Amino acid sequence: MRSKTQSAFKLGILLVMLAIGLCLVGALIVFAEAPQKYLPPQDVSQTYATDEISCTTAIPMVYDPDLCDLTISYSGTLSIDPTPADGLRYSWNFGDGGTSSTASGTHTYAAPGQYTVTLTVTDPGSAPPCNTHTASLVVMINAKPHVDFAADQRQSCAPFAVTFTDLSVAETSGLEINRIVGWRWDFGDGSTSPLSTTTHTYMTPGTYNVSLIVTDLVGCMSVLQKEAYITVNRPPVPSFTASPSSGCDPLIVQFNDTSIVGDYPIVEWLWDFGDQWLGGIGGPTIGTGPMVIHHYLIPGTYWATLTVIDSQGCSVTSPPVEINVHCDPVAVATDFAVCLGTTLSPQLFMEQGATCWSCGTMPMYDFSRVNTNVPGVYEYVVTCATEFCVSSDVGKITVYAPPEANFSATPRSCCANPLLTVQFTDESTPGYSGNLIRHWLWDFGDGRTSTLQNPSHDYAPGVYNVTLTVIDAFGCSSSIQEALYITSHDKPRADFDPSLMSCCPPVMMFTDRSSQGASPSEPIVAWEWDLDGNGTFETPGEGPQTASYPSGSYAVSLRVTDGHGCSDVTTIRGRTACTEPPSPILRPCAAAIACRLRCGLSTPPGRAATLSRAGCGTLAMAPQARSPIRCISTRPLVPSK
Repeated sequence: MRSKTQSAFKLGILLVMLAIGLCLVGALIVFAEAPQKYLPPQDVSQTYATDEISCTTAIPMVYDPDLCDLTISYSGTLSIDPTPADGLRYSWNFGDGGTSSTASGTHTYAAPGQYTVTLTVTDPGSAPPCNTHTASLVVMINAKPHVDFAADQRQSCAPFAVTFTDLSVAETSGLEINRIVGWRWDFGDGSTSPLSTTTHTYMTPGTYNVSLIVTDLVGCMSVLQKEAYITVNRPPVPSFTASPSSGCDPLIVQFNDTSIVGDYPIVEWLWDFGDQWLGGIGGPTIGTGPMVIHHYLIPGTYWATLTVIDSQGCSVTSPPVEINVHCDPVAVATDFAVCLGTTLSPQLFMEQGATCWSCGTMPMYDFSRVNTNVPGVYEYVVTCATEFCVSSDVGKITVYAPPEANFSATPRSCCANPLLTVQFTDESTPGYSGNLIRHWLWDFGDGRTSTLQNPSHDYAPGVYNVTLTVIDAFGCSSSIQEALYITSHDKPRADFDPSLMSCCPPVMMFTDRSSQGASPSEPIVAWEWDLDGNGTFETPGEGPQTASYPSGSYAVSLRVTDGHGCSDVTTIRGRTACTEPPSPILRPCAAAIACRLRCGLSTPPGRAATLSRAGCGTLAMAPQARSPIRCISTRPLVPSK
């Protein structure tokens, strides 16, 4: 009876303790979950073993056996003690060589893994075999992942873009495969990221703590915070001035750095003038550093920027500054010459090469100070203008006096000929020394022309308007026109008589018998004799003319010219033979004739012998009263006209 009562009592105690234990288990589970604020809750797996209810029963309890801590909490206080007055003795074996004799406590494993936890309880107040009991519990010990990370750069200026890379490693425990499956970055400026590798841009200078929480496949998590890990410097504030910022090409601009220095000094200046597309190099640049001079060569709108770099490598680019380069028309004035009286016009200046280059502008000419009616050197101005740019150039105009045309023509009358050959002689003078006449144009007034300087031309009698135009080396010209009167006159008739003055040596006398031509004509004004027959009229004068001719023939010519310039030539040829002259005695006419013949005087054709003019030497004809004619000796005969 006592045995049954005792058994019922034990059973009641056991049920009460079991109820209390279940409540504690729930409390412990909550206790286990509370610290894991970064992980989802996990169930606690508990196993325990019991023998006969009337015996001592070991009930081992392990808290958080499958979460992420190498340290576990254990308790055997739920074990059943049939005789609670004397208490239980506890003996723990944690499966890694570690033991404990306390009812509860903590144990830390050196490494994650699966371990068997054994609890043996002994009741000193009970008799064997119910005084001792052993129970085992298999626990899974997991380790938190090893968390680490790195940044590609840790210090620069704002805005500072940093790439963070997770270097965490998941620990292998009971799972054969474990890995990191969750990330939570905190960049220290209020920004976060759930990516394993992420890039974050810090906009505000300062020092920032960076933390990373990683979660593995088991649900274990680790957190790492690196203090003052990122330093964001205050960057320089780039700015600059450009002077001038607009103008005509080629535009020379001076750029001056006006940047505000940040936390570190500026050590490098990179200028972009916006015209590097021009052949890949842009215009030339003078200087480096905070002040440079740049040449813009081509019209257009350009955007210049400045990039400054401080001693920590912080690089910041300025906002662009607009540079306007306007097309500058190039005015070109040339020096040229015009002739006196030339009318100036824009077309004339353009033909002479005075114009505008580029920009498509039309030139404007100021020639108000040029007087083309007065020879000299004058200045004129070419101006080319756009909306923004003006260009001018000065040229010279030389006004040349034209040549003065003049000529002479001779002869202007003919002598009983159908045509008169007139010789024209250019007598023009240049407008100034050195400007030679290069071209002549004759208009003879009868439809015919010539380009010779001194031409000749055949005219019939009449009146002709002859025009001469001369052109010099500069193209200046002048003309003269003159009326040419061509008249025809009857020419004079040349004639003379030869007579013998002496035989030895033979001396001939030639007496002019020329006559004026028929009307219209002029009296004879010139006589020219050719006494030696060489074709040259060397002896002037009306005559008579005398000449000596040794034995042989003679030819004498006479050319007479009247007041119109008309002339006529006649020639007489004869022979002489020298013999001793007779004594100066009276001779009959027959003797005189014989003397005449002996002297070799021949009678000119068509002429009758005249005894009084045919004597030899001192012979002459003299009549005696009613007697035959006799030759008497007298003084030399002077021919009568």
